[in-house]
Amino acid sequence: VQLTHRNFRANVNQTRRRLAPRPDAAPDRPAVAAGKRSIAFLPLAHVFERLAGHFFMYASGATVCYAESPDTLADDLKQVRPHTGASVPRVYERIFRRMCEQASGSPIQERIFEWALGVARQYARTDSPGARLSLQHRLADRLVYSTVREGLGGEMEFMVSGGGSLSKELCETFIGMGVDIVEGYGLTETAPVVSINPPARLGELLVAGPNVTEGYWNDPGETTRAFAEPDGQRWFRTGDIVEQTDDGFLVYHDRLKQLLVLSTGKNVAPRPIEDLFATVDRVDQILVVGDGRKFVGALIVPDFEELARLAAREGVDLPDDPSAQCDHEAVRGWVQAAVDEANADLERVERIKDFELVPKSWSTRNDLLTPSMKKKRHNIRREFEDAVDAIYTEA
Repeated sequence: VQLTHRNFRANVNQTRRRLAPRPDAAPDRPAVAAGKRSIAFLPLAHVFERLAGHFFMYASGATVCYAESPDTLADDLKQVRPHTGASVPRVYERIFRRMCEQASGSPIQERIFEWALGVARQYARTDSPGARLSLQHRLADRLVYSTVREGLGGEMEFMVSGGGSLSKELCETFIGMGVDIVEGYGLTETAPVVSINPPARLGELLVAGPNVTEGYWNDPGETTRAFAEPDGQRWFRTGDIVEQTDDGFLVYHDRLKQLLVLSTGKNVAPRPIEDLFATVDRVDQILVVGDGRKFVGALIVPDFEELARLAAREGVDLPDDPSAQCDHEAVRGWVQAAVDEANADLERVERIKDFELVPKSWSTRNDLLTPSMKKKRHNIRREFEDAVDAIYTEA
C-alpha cells in the first residue's frame, strides 16, 4: 500500500479534531493534551500503532513510553503510570482474563468480582443510574474497580481499541469500571483511521478523503478493483460490512471476504458470534466455521487454567494432558453451557450447532495470529482441518 506524508498528516489532523482538547467539548470528553503519557507496545510496523501511538501522540505533545515487551506490560504500566494507550481487542481480553484469575483466590472473592462485573455493565448501559445503582457502583469501586485501575497504572484516563472488533460486553465492563475505551475503525489504505465512535444502513463502507491511499505500488489491477466511482467521486472500497446507527455511530460487523456462506445460501458474519465469548472464562479462543456447510460450527481452545479451577470446585479428576482434557466429558459439558448461553442471543441461523475443542493455542509464534493478534483464519482452519471435518462428520 502506498501511503504518503500527506496521507498521514491528514489523518493526524482528522484524529486530533476528535481527540485533541477543544473549548466547545464536554469536560469528560476523552482528549490527549501536551504533557500526557501514553504506553506503546504494538509493532511500529503496524499502521494502527504508527498513527495512533506514534504520529498522533507526538503531534499532540504527549510523551510516548515504550514497553519493554508485551510480557512485561503489567510491570511497565505501574512504572510509567500512563494516561492513555492504544491496543488491539486481544490485549483487552487478556487484561480481563488476568482480572478474573486474580479474583479467583477464594469463593468469596469470586462472588464479589462477579457481582461487581454485573454492576459495571449495568452502570455503563444507563444514563441515569439512580440512587441504588450509584451506591452499588461506589461500593464496587472501593472493592474491585480501584484495584483494576491501579493495575493499569492508576492514572489511565482512556484507552483506544482498534485493529479488530471489541466485544460490546467487554467494552461496557471497562467503561463501568472507570476505564473509558474509545473504539476506532480503519484500514491500512486510509492511513488508517476512518471513524472513532463519537452508516441504520448496512453494507460495504466506502471512504474518500486526503488520508486515503492513491493505490497499491506497481499493482494497477488491484488498485482499480479497490476503488469505485458511484457518484463520479473516487471512493475506496473497504471490504468491510458496517452499520450506521440512528445516532451516527458505526457498528463494524465483519469483512466481506470473511462472511460464511452456508450451503443453505444464508450469510453469517463470524466475528459478532466470536465476540460473545470475549468475557467467557472457560473459552480462551474461538473460531467460527461453516463456509459451504449446512450450519455454523466452532473450533474452541479452552482456558485450561479455568478448567483446573472448575475441576477443583466440582471435584472432577481431570487428566494432565491438554488433549485428554479436550476429550473429557465434564470439559465438554462446561464449554457446552457457555455455547448455549451465547446461542440464546443469536438468530437461529447464527447459532453454533456443534464444536470441537483443540488443545493448541493460537499465537504469532505458530503463525496462527498476525503481529497485531488477529486470527489467521485460513491458517487455523488448515491446522485443524481434521477437527473441522469432525464437526460436520459427527453431525
